[in-house]
Amino acid sequence: KVYPNPITSGALYIQSNVTGKDDYQLQLLNLSGQIIKATRFRPLAQMQYMISIEDEIPDGEYIISIKGSAFVQSEKIVLAR
Repeated sequence: KVYPNPITSGALYIQSNVTGKDDYQLQLLNLSGQIIKATRFRPLAQMQYMISIEDEIPDGEYIISIKGSAFVQSEKIVLAR
């Protein structure tokens, strides 16, 4: 689960429902597919992860992409601070 949407502060949260042995890759992309921010995390079930959204990233629509060895999730998010 990715929340809140829209993002009205400097943080995006991910609620993990799975535990993974490997790192997952998280990317924030603009609608042209350019990577704006990228990070890795190792998911643990029922854990919440906070991803900071820097002030330099302008308000607008983005795609959040989370990829693991057997998992892919993409979701449109709105940044409206």
